[in-house]
Amino acid sequence: MIQFIDAYREYTSLPQPKLKRISLKALVDKVANLMRPYIKKTNIELTTHCESEFITVQADEEMMGQVLINLVKNSVEALANTENGRVEVIARLVDSSPIIEIIDNGPGIIPEAINRIFVPFFTTKKNGSGIGLALSRQMMQMHNGSLSVESKPGVKTVFTMRF
Repeated sequence: MIQFIDAYREYTSLPQPKLKRISLKALVDKVANLMRPYIKKTNIELTTHCESEFITVQADEEMMGQVLINLVKNSVEALANTENGRVEVIARLVDSSPIIEIIDNGPGIIPEAINRIFVPFFTTKKNGSGIGLALSRQMMQMHNGSLSVESKPGVKTVFTMRF
């Protein structure tokens, strides 16, 4: 019960973002460097690519780092039983909008769950709180952005942060 209360408090008490111009390449590189020790304990390959080092957004760097860390961590966890697991983080422009895609070749998300994974406290993990994706989406919305997912079970899952 205490975990539930703590998760609820975290979900409902996000501070207002402290906006500044940030480089998506710098953000992606920073998160990749933070995650490498965690990923090194697995057989998963992490790659990053930024279409241009000049892609920037007005955002709270700490919040966007939290979102990106959560999405990479979720991908790594999803790949636990996948041979030749790969996570790609790609920053690019699509229709003049900056995006970051987190792509993995894990088992995917079943169609019955895909519409519910952003609902607070819904989880498909044994030990999950169901708060990470809900918080991540809320943080993106606080930046007038969005967080979406597409998944082809057994092929790939793509989370897209759109600014």
